[in-house]
Amino acid sequence: MNPTGMIFDLDGTLVDSLGEIAWAVNEARKSEQLVPLPQADYQPWVGRGLRHLIASMLGDENDPRIDRILKSVRAIYDAHAGERAALYEGIAEMLADLEQRQIPLSVLTNKPDGPAKGLIEQRFAPGTFRYVVGQRDGHPVKPDPAAALRIIDQAGGDPADWWFVGDMTVDIETAMAAGMVAVGVTWGIQSAEHNPQTLLDAGADLLIDHPSELIERIDAASANPARHSI
Repeated sequence: MNPTGMIFDLDGTLVDSLGEIAWAVNEARKSEQLVPLPQADYQPWVGRGLRHLIASMLGDENDPRIDRILKSVRAIYDAHAGERAALYEGIAEMLADLEQRQIPLSVLTNKPDGPAKGLIEQRFAPGTFRYVVGQRDGHPVKPDPAAALRIIDQAGGDPADWWFVGDMTVDIETAMAAGMVAVGVTWGIQSAEHNPQTLLDAGADLLIDHPSELIERIDAASANPARHSI
């Protein structure tokens, strides 16, 4: 049988947005008289929320500039969400196939909620995702499973029958904490901290190298429904 539902990470999983992230933060750095950083410098810092990224960039989680830069980046995102992001090859076809199978799809990201929804509106057809949940003040971010479990509760089903698809260890950790099938993708934002081996070490149930492989794995799971046969 098909998965009851699927939750996708956004940046590095559905869309190639590292350039957009680097551009937005570099623009915000100007207000603090900081020079721009190369895009590659941002790779190890993404995935655990914007505050974590900025604190990592500054090298001090108590740096008083964090809140000012955070506010500036959010404003930049709000004005330019999705302009510098593009779907990875094969994503559109994969989503179309999943839609034909009537598998409910959602997005859970540590990107701020407003820009996440703006990016989805720009790059995906209306109704592609049942729920889009980003980082909101006062709510825990991944790897806390609360948001994933809330999506499943609203959509219906057992978490064990839902798949979580993402490119970083934080996504695998979220899936495991929620009791979901953890699917790691290898085309995302890779670095020494984020690569196929770290996904496996974090507990990924399977890895895929191209979006089309997700469909193949669903077919395999349907033929043999035991969790670890995937």
